[in-house]
Amino acid sequence: MSHTRTATTIFNVDFLRGIAALAVLVWHYQHFFYPSAGDSLAVADRPLQPFYPSLRWLYDYGANGVQFFWVLSGFVFFHAYRSRENISFKKFFINRFSRLYPLHFITLLLIALLQIFSQYAVGHQQIYPFNDFYHFILNIFLASHWGFQKGYSFNAPSGRYR
Repeated sequence: MSHTRTATTIFNVDFLRGIAALAVLVWHYQHFFYPSAGDSLAVADRPLQPFYPSLRWLYDYGANGVQFFWVLSGFVFFHAYRSRENISFKKFFINRFSRLYPLHFITLLLIALLQIFSQYAVGHQQIYPFNDFYHFILNIFLASHWGFQKGYSFNAPSGRYR
């Protein structure tokens, strides 16, 4: 396979990953219309969301973009690591953890601060209702969806789709 063809293939895959990420972004946007933490919109209220007629498909099915993104990312990982025949599990784990955990931790801290601010400013937290110390510890150890949780907390997608 030529280098140009490979670069074009990866560009196309990255373009599709961008489309999948956009779908997930639009789907998550509806969380900002929840009346309070844990209370989702009724199906009848969905048309109240911005640009709903044009973005209906993304509002209704955008969450499927996560699985599509994973499939495409698996292809990219395979392509990146196939040229490294002797990469150990330990090296792979360290590389992945060092890329993912700092973003997870920073996002967790940011969401925790925003939830505190929301409680103070509007009298309730946003989107997910279980934002206490117990769930914070679960999130720190990437265990927010291992069966110990009482429900969604903090940045739930980071644990739900990991």
